[in-house]
Order: sequence, then C-alpha cells, then structure tokens
Amino acid sequence: MKHRILVILTVLLLTGTAGCRRGEQAQQKEVRLGTQQATLSAAQTKPAPFPAETANKLQQMLSGKVESMKLPGAVLYLSTSEGNWMGVAGKADLAAQTPLKPTDRFRLGTLTEMFVAIVCLQLAEEDVLDLDASITNWLPADLSQQILNSEKITVRQLLNHTSGLLEPEREAFWETVRADPSRQWKPQEVLAYLLNDAAAAEDRPPSSLNDFSYSHANYILLGMIIERATGSPLPRVIRSRISDRLNLKNTFLEQQEEIPGGFVQGYADWDKDGAMQSVTKPLINPAIGLGDTGMISSAPDLVQLFRGLFLDNALLYETSVEKMLTLVDSDEGGYGLGIARLPTAWGEGWGQINQTTGFSMVALYLPVHDLMLIAWTNTSDRNTEPVYEIARRSLRIILGMP
Repeated sequence: MKHRILVILTVLLLTGTAGCRRGEQAQQKEVRLGTQQATLSAAQTKPAPFPAETANKLQQMLSGKVESMKLPGAVLYLSTSEGNWMGVAGKADLAAQTPLKPTDRFRLGTLTEMFVAIVCLQLAEEDVLDLDASITNWLPADLSQQILNSEKITVRQLLNHTSGLLEPEREAFWETVRADPSRQWKPQEVLAYLLNDAAAAEDRPPSSLNDFSYSHANYILLGMIIERATGSPLPRVIRSRISDRLNLKNTFLEQQEEIPGGFVQGYADWDKDGAMQSVTKPLINPAIGLGDTGMISSAPDLVQLFRGLFLDNALLYETSVEKMLTLVDSDEGGYGLGIARLPTAWGEGWGQINQTTGFSMVALYLPVHDLMLIAWTNTSDRNTEPVYEIARRSLRIILGMP
C-alpha cells in the first residue's frame, strides 16, 4: 500500500543511500542482538546526557517544526542509559484547543505487528505454535481455500511477509469505508478485498512465495491464528502476555477493547477538500484492530516495550529475539518477524516508520548508542515527512553529525 512506499523513501533519506532490491528472492540473515552486546556497544559510543542546553535545542526544534510545518501537534521522547527527555508541541484536539501531553495516547499503525509477532514467538516457545507449519492447521477450511498456496504458506512467512499474499490498491474497500465510516469490520470481510484477486495472482511468478511482499492480510491472518491457538480474543492475549507483564497502562487494541479516556485526535484531509478533519471522532474505522493495525499506546509505553524486548528479557528468550531479528531482504533494508531493520546514518536501528489514519510515527531503537526514540504527529496528510524530519533533527542534536 501507499504507506509502505513512503517508508522506503524515508529510509533511503535517513541513510543517504540509493537503490532497492525489489523482486529479489528473500535471503534470510540472522542478526544477533544480545543484551551483553548492546551494553558493550553502548559503553563505547554512548550519547551525551541531556544538559539544559541540549534540552532547550530539542524543544526549540520540536516547537519550530510544528509551527513551520503547520502540524496539529507532535511528541518526541528520547531515552538513553543516561536518562530520558520528553518534549511536546501543539494540540491534542484542535476544536477544543487541548494542549498535547508527552504521555498522550496515539495510533501505532503497523507497529501493531511487533505485538502480534511477540505473541507468536511466545506461543512457539511454549510449543503451542510451530512457526514452520502450514497455516492451514489453524485457519477455517473455507478461508484456506481462498488463499493461493495456503498449504505451503507457514506462520513464519506470514510474520516476515514472504507468503506471496497480495497487497494491491483496493479502491472498492476505501469506497466502502467512506460510505460507512463507523462500520465494525470482521477479519473475513477485510480479507475478501485482499485475497479475491485471481487475475493478479496468476501474474505473480512461482518464486513469489519466498519474496518479501508487504500485505496487511498476513497479520490479519496471524490475529485469527492467535485466537484459535489460545482460545481467547486477540486484545486479551496481548494484554496478558505483553501489557500486564510490562505494566503498560496506556496500551490498548482499538475497536476491540475499551480505552478509558480515549486518545488524541488525529487529522487528515478525509474529504479531499483541502482542509484537515478529525479522523478519530466521529469514528472512522478503516478496519483497524484486526492484527495488522489498531494498537493505541503512548511514547513512554513504547520505550518500555523496547526495553522489555531488547534489554530486560521480559518478553522472550534471547533465542526468540534472534529469530525475530532474522532478516529477509526488503526494499526498506530488511524485515524480521514483526520488526524492520532501519539503517541510519548513526548506526543500525530497529523499529517501524509508518503512517496510519490520522497519525505518523517513528519508533526506533539504536543499540550501538543505547538510544530509543519515539516521535509522532497527529496528522497523516503529508505521510511520514514531518515526523521523519523531527526524528532526524533530534538525532543530530543528540549524536552530532554522522
């Protein structure tokens, strides 16, 4: 879809490199990132702490970008072994003129995949789920019959987007969403738009089963598999296995569970009339909360998620983290299981850069600098350009020119 193309452009800008590997057969590559290695690297090139001068530069940059780019608002959270810095500028609600807070909640978009992948790896640790078994073991027979090569597709291939499932533009789907913005979607209803394209499927080469090809269908199917494997609804599984373990108080699955106090208003030119409208209230539901997108969280909660995953071993065994970071080639620089490798000018990073309805975000972990960065804006009109610029400028302030 469009936002994945924008991620490609963003990463090329971030690294200063050119070229891509579209159409290459995926090559799996294991990347080891143990706690000991990360700590050693951090000791070698640890960023400076946040003195008043640095904090002032960060806040001035953030406020300046919100004003110059005419953003509703933006939040920036930087965390290192030396300490944390949180900054905010702009409004959480333009109509009510409510100021943003650093702890406000927002939509995570495709970062939802990280939550789903962690659960799948936990189930694999418990011998409940075999990552290399066919997905037909878990899906209803009538759904399996609609999926090309379903008997050959494994859970792992859903996780790293090498299933061969298609992700074409679906104007019919978006027309349906606009006609009935508050519709509550079921997974099978969304999959019907993604899977029923026999003509396009016939044009794909036989090797496509092993190529990286992003499709929202992969994680919608994984959400269904998790529910069948655990016997519990997806939000309850994520809460018990991730949120409760890490004490994430502001993390929810939208449309699937109650969110006390709600979350920030997100804005986009929904009507294509040149003016931004709220795309959160009244509800506009582009099939969120089904496993591919839909997580709501805050910047502090996301930092805690990264710490729990990479530094504290609170969610997975180290061998499972290594599986998560086993890459297949992608246009973005490599994709693991629910997480992207993000090469930056300051070293190798992990996380996601994406946009979703009303929001854009960067979630980045730089192990060589022991640094975690969460940046988000509550608009998706200009894709990831503004939030990318905020992230890049903040890294330049903290780490200097590469």
